[in-house]
Parts: sequence; structure tokens; C-alpha cells
Amino acid sequence: MEVRSNSRVRFRRESFGGFAYVPHRDDFFALDKNAYELASGISHTWVEAPKSSKNAYSRLAKLGICHTRGPATREISYSGPSFIGNFREIVTSPEPLVLNCFATAFCPLKCVYCHADDLMQDFRHGESEDDLENVAATASLIPSMVAVITGGDPLTRPERAQTLIERLAARKAIVLDTSGVGEIEQILPHLVEHSVH
Repeated sequence: MEVRSNSRVRFRRESFGGFAYVPHRDDFFALDKNAYELASGISHTWVEAPKSSKNAYSRLAKLGICHTRGPATREISYSGPSFIGNFREIVTSPEPLVLNCFATAFCPLKCVYCHADDLMQDFRHGESEDDLENVAATASLIPSMVAVITGGDPLTRPERAQTLIERLAARKAIVLDTSGVGEIEQILPHLVEHSVH
């Protein structure tokens, strides 16, 4: 069996081992020290897996953390505890895993179920580039694994969403929280380039 890392997976070391975030699944997994060392140490190129680790690599591949071939391991849907390895208790992290980044207060919809309706107005007078720069600078300082670009609806102000994506994508996985209302054509190449989901 050969193994290769999934280059989009984000890892963060913690005292118990670490976290892996798999963007295309939008899933976090807590890994004990042994599992973290194994997963975070996988090569970006295909390498032969040691016989003693084949089962562990197959388990990681089923969750999208890595890829295998000869034989290929199919990724599976998974719902359950997100712990890989041995844990005596639920783990905690001193740093946030996810950070919401408010791109704009504007949204043309008035959905009754909206979770952010208290933050929005039809149009926020005085919404400025300085405000956006403050959001980007602050978000850059917070060591989260994921940044959620949200609002209002970021697609109603695609240039603002694009700025946040470009500023944050090097260090964080990016999620775009949108109802789909707005101008996606302008921002679509940036979503693809930075694997935004």
C-alpha cells in the first residue's frame, strides 16, 4: 500500500496530540499523540506505507485525512465521535477552532430563521475599507484553523469577501457562509483557487 497526504487538510498540534480539519467534509478530528504524529507526518508524494501502519492509514483515508493506493481506500460518510486514538476524557483546546469574520451587514433577504438578523441592517452606513482591514488584521492574529466569511451575505459585497479570503487563506481553511444571493461570478475564481467551501 502507498500513502499520500491530503494537501487541503489542516493540522494543529495540541498537548493531547492535535486536531485535523478536513475541509471538503467540514469535519474536525481530535487525534491522540500517536495518531497525530502519523497523520501530520504523511508525505505530500506517494510513499510505501510500513506494513505495521497500513490499518491506521486506511482508517485515516476513510475520513479524508490522507489517500491510499494499491489498494485505494474509499472515503466513507461518518457520523459519530470525532476521536482517533485513545482518549480518557473529552479534549479541549485553549485556542478557537473556528472564527467568524463579518464581511458585510448587508443582506437583501429577511429570512425568519436567520441567525444573524440582529447584526444586519438593510445597509450599514459607514461600512468602510478600514473596518474590513480591522477584521482581516484581527482574524490574522487569532490562531483558529478555520475562518468563516459571513455577514449579512458576503456575496452581496463580493469584493469584501474576496479581500478576507485572500488575506486569510494562507493560514486558515475558509468557509463561505451564504444564502447564495449576490454576485458569485466575480468571486468564483477565488473560491476555487483557495478551496473555499
